Amino acid sequence: MMADNGNVCMQEVRFRFIGRIIAGFTHELKNHLAIIKESAGLQQDLLSMSRKPDSAELNKFLRSVDSQVARGLQLISFLNRFAHRMDYECSLFSVNEAIEELAALMSRHAYQKGIEFIKDLDSGISSIDGNPSVLQLLVFLIVEGLMDSFEKGGAITLGTRSARDKISISIIPKGTMKESSEKKDYRVEAINEACRVLLATVERHGETGESVIILSRSDVN
Repeated sequence: MMADNGNVCMQEVRFRFIGRIIAGFTHELKNHLAIIKESAGLQQDLLSMSRKPDSAELNKFLRSVDSQVARGLQLISFLNRFAHRMDYECSLFSVNEAIEELAALMSRHAYQKGIEFIKDLDSGISSIDGNPSVLQLLVFLIVEGLMDSFEKGGAITLGTRSARDKISISIIPKGTMKESSEKKDYRVEAINEACRVLLATVERHGETGESVIILSRSDVN
């Protein structure tokens, strides 16, 4: 993940980011389709045995299919928006939507590590001009670093707050953390580069692992 001059290669970091998101999405979508296939197979078995399912049983099956299809379509919508956020370096976007989208697309990785995402988003935040793709990358790098630092299980709260000229995104972990490693983490340089592009700052709070991203409404680009 290092460039020839010793600095982090942001292009490689972004390719890795996209790969992780797509891998998680495809696994999650396969799970939903597998559930639909299993449910449909059960109904076919019942019909082949000339056993007519009662209305309650059939309604339960149809509700299950509707739920899985709806979740699958939502994930596809999130991935489509995620991809189109890279169309332009600067666009008008909702910070809350970008966070919700990223959390949904990272849910597979969080589930594998037994980690729950908790969203505490300020509904009063208006859209801003900026680079939503780089913002999502920045949040991803911080969240991924925390997930790698957790022992099995835990929670990460993603919160947003708005002041007159600033927007803050808080990332608050709760759980048992592993002992810190002295190994150099490529994410540190990538986070610094993302902050440079966004003209943002990241505040770290003690040893809790809490991070707060500060975006300036007037300077985001």
